Amino acid sequence: MNPRSVPVVVVLSLCLLAGCGPSPATTTGSSSPTPTPTTLPQATSGPELSPTRDRDPFQVHFLQHYQLIPYPAEPGQTNLCYTLQDDPSASSLGKIWFAGTDILYLLPSGSRCGPAERKGALKLANGDTITIHATGRYCVPAYAVQFTFTVTGGTGKYRHAAGGGTIAVGPARNTPPTADEFWSGTIHQS
Repeated sequence: MNPRSVPVVVVLSLCLLAGCGPSPATTTGSSSPTPTPTTLPQATSGPELSPTRDRDPFQVHFLQHYQLIPYPAEPGQTNLCYTLQDDPSASSLGKIWFAGTDILYLLPSGSRCGPAERKGALKLANGDTITIHATGRYCVPAYAVQFTFTVTGGTGKYRHAAGGGTIAVGPARNTPPTADEFWSGTIHQS
């Protein structure tokens, strides 16, 4: 792997949430984890992310705080992996925040964009949760990530939740390690 692609993958991994395991196509091995970079390179100019212009009932802007974590057992498939915790924000569901894990997979040879995955849960002020799974793409050098998320369930009155939408993650900042996120979609209690 090109040494310059490692920091790019770390930045792009900022968006996947629930667990950093090997991709479904990989097998487990006895290789030791690859050391995780501690900072991301400064982003060069890229497209400016902004909330979508649609009128979806669920829209929220989060300030994401991320922490790089060790790669899964099969480092050949994953560029970056990180946990994230978003600051609470106002939404149509009330005060809400997100916690999860992002995985940025290897860039295909000769490509500036690669696959990304996120797993985690939105948490409401009353203690209910809404679990999500998201897949998407990250691109370098701007480090932006675009996801499409699906609601997979939850707890409390959201235990049978359904819905989905998009997540746009802006360029990562190193000091402190943060990024902006814009969510837009629908979430139903079902």
